[in-house]
Amino acid sequence: MRRVLLFATSLLLSAAAGFQAQTPVPADAPYKNAGLPVEKRVADLLGRMTPEEKAAMLSGSGWMESAPIERLGIPAIRMADGPMGVRSWAGSSAITSAANAQVRVLATSFPSGVCMAATWDTDLVQREGQAIGQEVKALGRDMILGPTVNINRVPLWGRNFEGYGEDPYLSGRMGVAYIRGVQSEGVIPSVKHFAANNEEFERHRIDAHISERALHEIYLPAFKAAVEEGGVWNVMSAYNKINGVHAGENAPLLHDILQREFGFKGFVISDWGSTYSTAPTVNAGMDLEMPGGPPMVTWMANPHTVESGNGDGWLTADRVLAEVRAGHITQGTIDDNVGRILRVIFLSGIFDHPHTAGGAVDTPEQQAVARQGATEGIVLLKNEGSLLPLDAAKIHSIAVIGPNAAVARTGGGGSSLVRPTYAIAPLDGIRDRAGSDVHVRYEMGVGMEGENAELDSPDARAKMLKAATEAATQADVAVVGASRARAST
Repeated sequence: MRRVLLFATSLLLSAAAGFQAQTPVPADAPYKNAGLPVEKRVADLLGRMTPEEKAAMLSGSGWMESAPIERLGIPAIRMADGPMGVRSWAGSSAITSAANAQVRVLATSFPSGVCMAATWDTDLVQREGQAIGQEVKALGRDMILGPTVNINRVPLWGRNFEGYGEDPYLSGRMGVAYIRGVQSEGVIPSVKHFAANNEEFERHRIDAHISERALHEIYLPAFKAAVEEGGVWNVMSAYNKINGVHAGENAPLLHDILQREFGFKGFVISDWGSTYSTAPTVNAGMDLEMPGGPPMVTWMANPHTVESGNGDGWLTADRVLAEVRAGHITQGTIDDNVGRILRVIFLSGIFDHPHTAGGAVDTPEQQAVARQGATEGIVLLKNEGSLLPLDAAKIHSIAVIGPNAAVARTGGGGSSLVRPTYAIAPLDGIRDRAGSDVHVRYEMGVGMEGENAELDSPDARAKMLKAATEAATQADVAVVGASRARAST
């Protein structure tokens, strides 16, 4: 008899959910009223959603799109990679950064985070954030994956250039300014990577053992400032483990510290391929798994993706609902996860005023912000013999050396590469400024790892070094464009 009653109850609930899904939504539904408080709109909309619709929102629908619920008019959040400008959203960095990439997004390439930090100018960084927000909207997107506020603790970390250096206070000031600028345009910034993401090698498997004091004094202050002062709408979790638990399912980190201690009201998004469970991830406070949909399936089918340590597909609707039925996740928890996403959709304005593509990008005003940042970020450590600025009356020959001198590097590698409408390499700038009266000679000196296999042999390296040495010896001045560290994504 009990089984019959349970079965009947299940049928009634299913019928009720089906009826709710078919019921037309009134044009005057409270959640559609932009004049109502956000929390009332969220509560009303949650009450109209089926369990299936709620579960669907916890996983993306594409490479950089959240899942829309068309029946209720809930839009997809359309993202773009960052943080130093708007990047292509067409796939992984291996696809979008390739020289033969089929989809190219052109935008202003802003200076690296560490360069902007060297300006000590929060107003300038806020203007940078605002300019980036303008370009995100102009390209029809809603969210930029930045800023990076991880602390530079490992010199070889492939993304040191993205962050704001090794000082927690400075990183916090810059991060808050960037966030305020982006959000002033109704665009969602994603402060990343929460937390202690300080190494690229084996980043999915590395376990950072950190004391509570070090965590709160070094690794968390910038995130705390982003939440408490910047009012940031989104936080991206990190790939790595912290004290034995992956960041994306780390309840002490996401629930206790981020939500309860910092008072974070927005939603948490996974870094791409950084989820490894269903119930622990949802219960910890991870709200949106990325990527999702067919792109996720294709990506995870690649053996290299799994070998690298990526995890994904854990928060699909079927898996989440199965855990709810098993009693491992409560409906109240799902409501909180989804409510956080809805809150940001309303706060940012994208529900009421969707962003449409077609605006101006890489405008003179936006370029001026980038140029000012690059100029003010220059740090002169030493000027022996008052060599700088170079005196055109005394200088007759310049040797320009280095693989970075002849190429405009508009990104440090991996997911940081921004493609501007135009770029000027240092060598071209020097030649233009020097004019016809100064002889400028260029030598590579050393090849960039992975760019040209012919330059990686011992003979080729010896020849390049010899040529560069001769050029420097024969010139009045040598300008060296130092190399860069490689980043994986």
